Amino acid sequence: MKNLMIVASVALLGGIFASNANATLKNCDYYAVSVNHPHQNKDGGNILNLKASYKATGDDLAWYATFGKSPANGKKTNGFWLAINDGPNPKGTADELAIFYMDVTDISKPILTAYAYNGLNGDSSFKDGNGDGHPDGGDKIWSSTADPSIIKELVAKDNADGTRTIGFRIDPTVINGHAPLFGSSANWTGAKFDKKIGWWFHPVNGLKTAYSNDFLTKWQYDKQGWSDYEHFATQCSDNPVPEPATLAALGLGVAAMARKRRRA
Repeated sequence: MKNLMIVASVALLGGIFASNANATLKNCDYYAVSVNHPHQNKDGGNILNLKASYKATGDDLAWYATFGKSPANGKKTNGFWLAINDGPNPKGTADELAIFYMDVTDISKPILTAYAYNGLNGDSSFKDGNGDGHPDGGDKIWSSTADPSIIKELVAKDNADGTRTIGFRIDPTVINGHAPLFGSSANWTGAKFDKKIGWWFHPVNGLKTAYSNDFLTKWQYDKQGWSDYEHFATQCSDNPVPEPATLAALGLGVAAMARKRRRA
């Protein structure tokens, strides 16, 4: 069977969102989404654009965001949490999805970790895997410091125009194949999208973190923002986005690949 790939291209300008929902679909490589000036809360950082892609073969997932400073406190975004799926708003979906935490407290050494999302409207999944309000250590899936082999790119870059780009590109096979500690494995999808995408995305600034055995034990911040979307239709693309040429044209660049390290 040929690999299907569908790209979601979405633009929101001046508060008006235009979706290419009726685009003709064809056989290609990647599902992807591109969004400019999304509806958002800007407290954790002003989201200027989002770009993401997912390969139909399931071995390539990318998520990149470029931020301006927070209007709430003037600080730059230095982390986020993220859950994605194939359409509905991921928020509230327990034990089916992965949640990523990206830590850019040291911009030269970004760290990415993944856990099972507990379904709560907050950042507690890393320490409360079943969402009952009591710390249980979380349902740990993957850490960039423990297993850098699946990393294709970790990006943490201050751009010439004063913006900051943060994101990742990984092989999510181990994440999508995870057997959750809480709930049924039959419901597990991990982190993927196809003809449609939904996301739950929270940038933060003033982030402070701590780790034990490569996984988070502390995730505290000054301000958080959000961008939530659901059921966005997609188009085809032959390449993951953002492509290196696109990044260069936008002046975003690529800053840092993952380095294996441990934090206490």
